[in-house]
Parts: sequence; structure tokens; C-alpha cells
Amino acid sequence: MSDWITIEPKVKPEAEFLEIATYFGDPMEIFREAISNAFDAKATQLKINIFVDDSDGDSNLIIEFEDNGTGMSQDTLVNNFWDLGNSSSKNDKAKIGEKGHGTKIFLRSKSINVITHHASGSFESLCKNPFRLLNSGTMHTPQFRIIESTGTTGTFIRIEDYNRSERSRYLHDIVVDYITWYTKNGSFEKEFGTSSDFRVLLKCLDDDEFKTIEFGHVFANKSNDLSVLFEQYGSTAGDNFVKKYVFQGRLEKKPEIQYQAVIYVEGDQAKRVYNPLLRNRKINGYYKVADRYGIWLRTYP
Repeated sequence: MSDWITIEPKVKPEAEFLEIATYFGDPMEIFREAISNAFDAKATQLKINIFVDDSDGDSNLIIEFEDNGTGMSQDTLVNNFWDLGNSSSKNDKAKIGEKGHGTKIFLRSKSINVITHHASGSFESLCKNPFRLLNSGTMHTPQFRIIESTGTTGTFIRIEDYNRSERSRYLHDIVVDYITWYTKNGSFEKEFGTSSDFRVLLKCLDDDEFKTIEFGHVFANKSNDLSVLFEQYGSTAGDNFVKKYVFQGRLEKKPEIQYQAVIYVEGDQAKRVYNPLLRNRKINGYYKVADRYGIWLRTYP
């Protein structure tokens, strides 16, 4: 019997980058990633511009993100933004992006251009044809340079031909719905008195100008007097009824863990007042009440 021989597992980086880039099942997750990064950079505003550029003869979907946060240092841009599993937010429970995977969804594109202004300097990075290269078994090759400082901080990201320019869902109501339900900007923290100056300025394919999305999840207006509902709606009063319940405290068996919970009991019609995507059939982003409403659990540090 021979001695034990140590095995050294190896990773094929191009395969891992491709898997992560395609792992995100919903291309809309690009908005969740950008909003999370803006929050982690202590930004108060994220500008999202979605448009089609046909200047080179092709109709390319362009998504631009611009925040007024702290920006990225040279080390963060070179070693965290482009690396896999390497994040400056690791072990920081106050930050959202700590796995170092999220920005790799940007690789599902023809071109990524990053311009960032940080207290330590200003930098630009460009990556051409990342998705084509990764699909051919070749590593993508981002470049980087130092640029002139503007005296302010923040990050601008331009993504070209994202998800092969499939763009049927990039309409205002659909994108707002995703941001409200699936991103940090749709947090229910304000229900417990936590305020935030953060906001999203959004311009979609069907918008002529930027529109503001304020921080916080949207709920139906509470019903203060049930008798008023009966006078106004008669037998359908229950469809317009809204009741709010708030709970917070510590877990009984693990008292070191605090929790917060908010429950809204909303009649069917009350939901439709503030949610424009509720329809009887799924058409172009519309969905049924049962597809979206239920029990949602979110964890916070």
C-alpha cells in the first residue's frame, strides 16, 4: 500500500466566469446588482438609462448606470469588480454584495465600460466581447487606465448589447415592478421608521424622460373605518379593505437575533389600485395576484 498523495483541485476560470454570467436566471437581475452596488457605495442616487443604439447599423440594447457614491479605488476596480469571488465587502454585514459574483452578470454583453471617481483617483476600464470570448472557451480581457479626476465621486457603467439585446421587458411599469419587489430599493424598512435619501432615476424604452422611484416598498393605503368602505363599496367592501400589522422583537430561543415583520392584509381591488401589472393573464409582464402575493421573508444584518 502506497503513501497518501495530495490532490490539488484546479479551476478552469473561463468556464467558471461563463457559468456565473449565465447563472442569473432572470436578466432583470442586472438592476438588483446595480442598486446593491450603489447602496454599498453610499450613493443617494442611481440613474438608469435604457435605450437602443443603432449608430453602427445594429440595434444594440444599451443599459447605463450612474451613481453618486464613493466610487471604486484602483484595487477595487481591478481586483474586485472583475475578479470572481473577490469582494471588498466580504465580512461586512452592513453591505449587500459580499460574494463577488454579482457584477459578472454584466459579462452577458458585447462591451462593458466603467468610469469611476474615487477619493484616491479616477479610473476607466473597458472589456470588449466578454460573452463571445467566454462562450468560445477564452477568458475575457478587461483593460484599465488612470484618467483625469473630476473632483467628485461616483461610478458610471455602460453595458452594450446586454443579453443579446432582447428588450421586450424593458418598459417602465415592468422595470419599476422588478425594482420595487426584488431590490434593496423596495425594502420595507421605512415601515419601521427607517428613512433613506436613496432614489432611482429611471428612463426605459417607453419613457421620454427620467422618472423618480423613491426608496421603499409600495403598499395599499390602510383602511381606517370599515363602515366607510361599506357605504362606498357595499358588498365589495372587503375587496378594498387594507389592514397593517407590525411585529418586531427577538427570537425566543436565540435572543441575540432580532427580527422585524410587517404584514399587510389587502383586498383584491386594493392591490390593483397601486399595482398596474395585475391582470387576469400574463401578457408582456402582467401577472396574477397568486403569482406575486403571499409571504415574503427578507433578512437584514
